[in-house]
Amino acid sequence: MSRLAEALDVADASATGIVDRMEKHGLVERRHGTGDRRIVLVDATEAGLKVFSDMGSHRREMLSSVFADLTEEEMAALLVGMRAIHAARDRLLARAGPGLSDEPAAVVEPGAPNA
Repeated sequence: MSRLAEALDVADASATGIVDRMEKHGLVERRHGTGDRRIVLVDATEAGLKVFSDMGSHRREMLSSVFADLTEEEMAALLVGMRAIHAARDRLLARAGPGLSDEPAAVVEPGAPNA
């Protein structure tokens, strides 16, 4: 749940509420970790996978429509902006050193040992 909250950039309680509603609609199911039962894992159900797939398809279609509507000048400006963001990210990672990477940090669940 902590990883989900972090990925969604919401508080743990908000992530719990989101998962509660998704579980009520049959989109996800909770299960406890095998090594530590205090850890709650959330898995998509078949129905949830279908909804998430449909959402991804819709998002791709919308982005394709938006990109198709850009003029050549706007597309060139977008490319310049994306390259600038990529360069800034590379500089940030270089300054941060080996501790910061593209990989998500391990999340220790509240109340877990060593928390």
